[in-house]
Amino acid sequence: MQNAETHADLHENQKTNHTANADLQKQEFLRLDIDVHRGDFHLQAKLDLPTTGISAIYGPSGCGKTTLLRVIAGLETQGVNGRIQFAAESWLTAQQVMAVEDRNIGFVFQRPALFPHLTVLENLEFAWCRAPQARKQHLRSGPLWVAELTGINELLQHKPAQLSGGQQQRVAIARTLLSCPQLLLMDEPLANLDRKAKLELVQVLQRVQNVLQIPILYVSHNAEEVLRLADYLVFMEKGQVITHGEFVSVLQSDEGFARLGGENVLAATVVEAVSDAPVEGSAGVNELLHLTIAGQSMRLPNPDWQRNQIASLKQRRLLIAAESIGLARTPPSDTSISNALPAQIIALKPALHPAESRVLLELADGQRCSALITKHSLQRLQFQEGEQVVMLIKAVASH
Repeated sequence: MQNAETHADLHENQKTNHTANADLQKQEFLRLDIDVHRGDFHLQAKLDLPTTGISAIYGPSGCGKTTLLRVIAGLETQGVNGRIQFAAESWLTAQQVMAVEDRNIGFVFQRPALFPHLTVLENLEFAWCRAPQARKQHLRSGPLWVAELTGINELLQHKPAQLSGGQQQRVAIARTLLSCPQLLLMDEPLANLDRKAKLELVQVLQRVQNVLQIPILYVSHNAEEVLRLADYLVFMEKGQVITHGEFVSVLQSDEGFARLGGENVLAATVVEAVSDAPVEGSAGVNELLHLTIAGQSMRLPNPDWQRNQIASLKQRRLLIAAESIGLARTPPSDTSISNALPAQIIALKPALHPAESRVLLELADGQRCSALITKHSLQRLQFQEGEQVVMLIKAVASH
């Protein structure tokens, strides 16, 4: 009964939390203008980050991502100069440095750092009891509600040593949320997990952000995590911000295309999960997802097929490699490729490989993506900018 009530409360609180966090939505930017000198390392960052959605800071190991996060949190102050302002709050100026505890920030590290002698529930209650009373309205049902949100409600009586790495990290995220932060910083939180656990945690983070609308700064050197999560994207290299902006615009820029391996991300809506059973009436599972994208239907392998369900997220990001998109003028009739989308050629660009060309495409709903085709194919088919074509999608990852 308690689980059912908690589950109902979760859905009831979605609307409440959107309203309660209206003040957070009015905060426009986290403004950074910082200069950090530490030995031979020099970090410079001047940018405005939105206080909505997930801002991903992406770059190779050692480029300064973690240092930037620690400076924002106030955990690193030596050799730091400049300004940090979160909405109306000045966290760093030439005259003062706001204390870490006064910034009301939640920090999730690579390692969960749970209290080993406490159960999961006791770990959650520890954070909840110490949270600012004024902000508890955002999580009015407390630990049980957050446990439901993060999918750990069946683990509440376990000790950390009894949990897998992915489960421990879920608990760490839940505990951090129960401290009621106004900003969540995440430093490579999925780095030590296997791919299955990573993908599950990605869905948890998407759900947390959708429900709580808490701004998240997410540091990673893993392209797939960034592609699945980011709403705003920052590229860093050797202590410098290379470029930043809205996720889709940065992704389809020449810089983004090169740094993220030629991946596309398209938004799709789940209609239903369907069985691919060959005989009508035979037992089947939900092996396929029926989705719509730009008004067109697609069927893709369902990542939740073993659980015989559709995941709770109705909006999906489809990850499609540019090399997995073929182009035709008309839909082919005899082919194993069943997913095809009409699109318009926006631009023809050079690719990294001298034998390939990059074709920038726009779907009917305005979404953009890129296809990689050989220069030989481009010359043979004589594709032109502005021409209507059919995208033939060979392989897609959905989450």
